[in-house]
Amino acid sequence: MVNKFWGLFLVFVILLVVRFVPEQSVVCFYRELTNIPDGGCGTLRSLKSLAVLDILSSFNYNPLVPFILLFIAAFPFISEKMRMPFITFILLSFFILTVLRFYLHIKGIRIPVIYPPNL
Repeated sequence: MVNKFWGLFLVFVILLVVRFVPEQSVVCFYRELTNIPDGGCGTLRSLKSLAVLDILSSFNYNPLVPFILLFIAAFPFISEKMRMPFITFILLSFFILTVLRFYLHIKGIRIPVIYPPNL
């Protein structure tokens, strides 16, 4: 039974550790080259917001992060057959968010939740 809760423990450790990571320590090479946020931009700020239970800010920085943490917590409970489709869905979600942010950047549109603030 204890084996089933390693995902929840991992989420707890991630949220605990991320509180001590300075935001300036993360460099996004894609954003440095293009000045356009990708699907992963805002992840650290989103995790920091979740660590202090600010769920709305977390969604605003990166809407995928809360769902990823839920997926990590639930991963041990997902059947072996369904794990690969879940992982594929997550990777596809990051890709779609990257394409959407690129399109919005080109059009000059800033939509909260989709286009992270302060970028």
